[in-house]
Amino acid sequence: MADSHFQRHEIEWTPEKVNRLWDYYSSTGAFDDVYFGFRAGKLFANMLKRRRLLAQSTNILDLSCGKGDIILACSRYLKPGQHISGIDVSEHSIRETIRLNKSNPHFSGAIHLNDAIHTFQTGSQDLVFSTEVIEHLTDEEVTAFLTESRRLLGKKGALVLTTPNQEVLDSGKSMCPECGCTFHRWQHRQSWSPARLTTRIESAGFRVIECEPIVWEHWFVNVYFSLAHRKKPGLYLIAEAQ
Repeated sequence: MADSHFQRHEIEWTPEKVNRLWDYYSSTGAFDDVYFGFRAGKLFANMLKRRRLLAQSTNILDLSCGKGDIILACSRYLKPGQHISGIDVSEHSIRETIRLNKSNPHFSGAIHLNDAIHTFQTGSQDLVFSTEVIEHLTDEEVTAFLTESRRLLGKKGALVLTTPNQEVLDSGKSMCPECGCTFHRWQHRQSWSPARLTTRIESAGFRVIECEPIVWEHWFVNVYFSLAHRKKPGLYLIAEAQ
């Protein structure tokens, strides 16, 4: 007998559905090792250190803090008087960030995205980074995200983004066998190339300093990918507020 409730259809993401999905991932231990912060947080923090982005920043904001792993990793390189905060859309992730960093002397708290405009003053941040977020946003949300990032940063403040490199979105999709809903299992909506990302960020009033493919592994893995002419799966961008 045919299931009358089954019909193939593409999901329509809403804030409620997004929060529901990420609360599920963040509260299920089996997914801990797929979070970017868990897998690559130390490598990302080391990249910020090597480029002196941490050393020259008094106020730092993780605009995608997840469970707080990158905040903790960056704090290893901070000195007294430097502060780092977090923002996320998942309430469970915020609680996990606070729990992980409760003894971190540089940690200034984590809040929901909706509260950011009431918490952080215009131009109050020297460094804003957002890891594996921009691929989740619609065009309108990208505009709002970059507008808010620009508001938070002082002049010459730095914005750092990471995202998958030229992801084939269909390869990450799943289908619910009960209702027929198809969706990207990590809620990705856009694919970014270096050229497209650079153009988009510059159109928002930033000067792009670097935008390069990367493998979030040790340096010799990146060398191997380059020598073998293999596509690097990640992409990072560093920009300066104008």
